[in-house]
Amino acid sequence: MKTIICRSFIALLLLTSITFAKPEIINENVIKQSSLDKITEIANELYLKTGVSVVAHLVADTHGIVEYEKNISASLKAPYVLVVFSAKEQKVDMTVSDDLQKIVNKNEILNTYIIPILVAEDKNSVDAKYSAAMLNGVAEIADEIAASKGVKLDSSIGSDSRNFIQGLRTLFYGIIVVALGIYFYRIYQRRRAV
Repeated sequence: MKTIICRSFIALLLLTSITFAKPEIINENVIKQSSLDKITEIANELYLKTGVSVVAHLVADTHGIVEYEKNISASLKAPYVLVVFSAKEQKVDMTVSDDLQKIVNKNEILNTYIIPILVAEDKNSVDAKYSAAMLNGVAEIADEIAASKGVKLDSSIGSDSRNFIQGLRTLFYGIIVVALGIYFYRIYQRRRAV
């Protein structure tokens, strides 16, 4: 009886590990090795703690990013997030499995955490820019998934600086709104007095 229970438990563990897509990071010398190591660490920890796989293909050329995504995502098992970046085409896209659609907002991650870094004009090398954008995007994906599952990632790069910047942005816009309000109120008072 013990043997049957033990074998059943081992079979269950093996089947469970097969049913999820494993994290996979492919880099064709598009990003720096240090960023690749950190992305791999984050993806592996997220997979171990939540069973969600982050698959990132950072390639020189996809020969059509949409078709490339379809080919890759067809072989993945849910839950997963696929990030594809083509250096030659200068395009990045994400595919999110159906069960993660409510957790991971594709447009927010692309438009807030990845694309602004890719299009920024700066003195850094191209691979440094690609590295920063991909690390930032994958870290945000992992943080959102971990938060939804109630898990804390030890390898997370954190969101303290993002929260600080968001606070400053809110303060700045608040000051502008108050200043405009005072300005228009004074104009109103002057016209009313005449």
